[in-house]
Amino acid sequence: MMRNLIIFLFAAILLVSCSNVEFTCPQPEFLDPLTEIPEKFHGEYVIPEMDTKTYVVSNLTIAGDSLNNGKFVIKSWGNYLFINEREDEGDTYDLTIGKVVKFLNYETLSIHFIKIDSSQTHLFNIHHTKEQGSNSFGHTTYVLENVNRNQFQTLLNNSEKMDVVRVE
Repeated sequence: MMRNLIIFLFAAILLVSCSNVEFTCPQPEFLDPLTEIPEKFHGEYVIPEMDTKTYVVSNLTIAGDSLNNGKFVIKSWGNYLFINEREDEGDTYDLTIGKVVKFLNYETLSIHFIKIDSSQTHLFNIHHTKEQGSNSFGHTTYVLENVNRNQFQTLLNNSEKMDVVRVE
C-alpha cells in the first residue's frame, strides 16, 4: 500500500479504478490551497470494498502522513476535499476527491476518481498523453492543463465513486 496522503481514502481508488487523468496544476485551479484539513473530514474511516484497515484523518495528517511534506496540495470546496499529489520528481498531479454530506443524523462519505475516454477529450485542454503498460493491456493517461471552472465541474459530475464508512 502507498505510504502517503492518498492512502487514507484515495489510494485504493487510484489502484482499482485506474484513473486516467493527471493535471499540470493542482485542482481545482480556481481554489487556493489549504494549510489544514477542515474539521468535517476528521475522523477514523474504513473503505469496505478495499479492506478493513482504519485510516485516521486529523487537521494536519492523514494515515500518519503530514500534509506539509511538499508532495501534496489540499483544496476544499463545499462538501469536497481535493487531494493533489505530485509523485517524486514528477511534473504532474494525481487528483483524488473525498466527499462528505451530512443531513440530520445521516451521513454519506465517498471517494471519487476522474476518468475520461477518447470521446470526451475534445472538451478539455490536453497537454500531452502518457501510454501506460504495453500491448493490449496498456491505457492512455490524459494530462490536462488550464482546466476552467466549467471543465472541472464536468469532470466532477462524471466522476466515479466508492463509499467510505466513518467508524468514529
